[in-house]
Amino acid sequence: MSCAPNVPRRASCNQRIAQVVGAICFLMCLWFTVLCFLSREPFPLWIPSVFVDFALAGAYLFLYSGTVSVDALGVIQRSMLGAFFMPWSSIENVWTGSGQLVLAGRGRRLALPGPDAWLGSGRGDVIAALLTHCENTGTIPKERLIAAFMISKGTKIVRHSQIL
Repeated sequence: MSCAPNVPRRASCNQRIAQVVGAICFLMCLWFTVLCFLSREPFPLWIPSVFVDFALAGAYLFLYSGTVSVDALGVIQRSMLGAFFMPWSSIENVWTGSGQLVLAGRGRRLALPGPDAWLGSGRGDVIAALLTHCENTGTIPKERLIAAFMISKGTKIVRHSQIL
C-alpha cells in the first residue's frame, strides 16, 4: 500500500513540542527530588520516588521524540533512541490516547507523540498521508486510553536497507 497520489512523495515534521515538554518535566521533577533530600523536614520516601518516576517519564519523552516522515513505503520516526519504520501494508489499527498516536498491526507497533506535538511545514502533509491511508484501507482510528502507555515494538531499524 502506498500513499495516495495527492500526498507528496515525502513529507516530514518534527516533534519539538514533545521534546520541550519532556525536558521540562525531567528537569523540574529532578529538581523537586533534590529539594526533598535537601529539606530538613522529615518526609515519606514515596514523595521523591514519585518525582523520580515523572523525571524518568520526561526523559523518555525527550529521547523518543524526534521527526516523523512519510513516504511511499510507510511511516518513519527518527529519534535519539533510533529509527523506527512502519510500512503502510502493516498498519491495521490506529489508536490515539492522551496525546499519543499508535500505528499497529502484524506484530508491529509504532508509538508516536500525537499530531498536536508536531511542528513544521510538512505537518499537514504527514497528517494527510495518515488520513488518506486510513480512508483507503477502511481503518477507523480509535480512542484507547492504553495507547498513552504503548511503546514501539518490532519497528526499530538499524540500516536503511532494512526498510526494503
